Amino acid sequence: MHPPRPQLHSLTGIRFFAALYVFVFHFGAGFAQARNAPTLVVNFLTNGFFGVSIFFVLSGFILSYTYQAGVGSLRDYAFARLARIYPVYLLALLVTLPVAKEAFGPGGALAVLTMVQSWTSFKSEFGYTWLMQAWTLSIELAFYLSFPALIYVLAKASKLQVVALLIATAAIVVGLGIPVMAPGTPTSLFMPWTSHVPLPLLRATEFVLGILVCRLWLQRGQMSNPERSGDLVVGVLLAGIVAALALSVDVHALGLATVLFAALIYFCAGSTGYFARFMGSAPLQLLGGASYAMYLLQNPVREWIRVLVPSPSMQQWINPIVLIGLSILVFLFYEKPARQAVLRFSRRNARGIPATAR
Repeated sequence: MHPPRPQLHSLTGIRFFAALYVFVFHFGAGFAQARNAPTLVVNFLTNGFFGVSIFFVLSGFILSYTYQAGVGSLRDYAFARLARIYPVYLLALLVTLPVAKEAFGPGGALAVLTMVQSWTSFKSEFGYTWLMQAWTLSIELAFYLSFPALIYVLAKASKLQVVALLIATAAIVVGLGIPVMAPGTPTSLFMPWTSHVPLPLLRATEFVLGILVCRLWLQRGQMSNPERSGDLVVGVLLAGIVAALALSVDVHALGLATVLFAALIYFCAGSTGYFARFMGSAPLQLLGGASYAMYLLQNPVREWIRVLVPSPSMQQWINPIVLIGLSILVFLFYEKPARQAVLRFSRRNARGIPATAR
């Protein structure tokens, strides 16, 4: 198994706010618009799907940090990734099944169970089959499959090469408006040729952005050590992200916010500033740990509440409370034990495999 590295607690806390942002996008943007809320508020909530970009960039950063020198054993890597995403993924699918609004055939079920439903053009809405949020996990699986090759190449890159690649990747994310690309997105928003590129390949630019920022962070010198950076830098970056999300719903503004977030995690990872300490606090560690379940279970919880609670106004009040509480319980009593069980199974079966075959 790959040796564990010190946790970057501040990044765990950020995950909760990413999941929360997606939640308020689904359940608050339309409400704010119907109530004629200020334009800045409506724009900010409408851009809530930006939380997905946060997850993709964080995924690249954290994986690159975990596997700094390369993946090593592909078998151990595969089991670690399976243990990380599939137990809660399967639970969310099963919970959704009784309240699913649309019927789907065996082909759709097979695609969702094997997590390939989003391996299409962004013109297709097939990625939303069974459980809408699951489309991002399909993209994440593509990232996981490509990561061993990516880190093998990038681990050998010099700091200058990493910077050059980082600038090029950031330009693509902003220029093409990558964060907006999701199943069923109108092709008129983008350059015509992009509609022929598989969605995982387009969204991989955010994942690669996270990898490159981590490589640069790992190569940092004492003079540019972000642990010594003040909260002023983090505050300016946060203000820039919020401004980009509140002032416009333009596709390029979302790309700019993604690049600013990549810079934010560079200065936040390992930092001892106020922001990093807040994100690394015990409550946010728990909420950040539960963020994966919170992200996947938001639609199933909403549909079950609609079935069980007749009052629409009561539904709105109890929805977030039930979702967060249930997500914490799932994280503590299902996700963590299931992950440990998969890893124990991997280690137990690895003992019977000759070293030369691993």
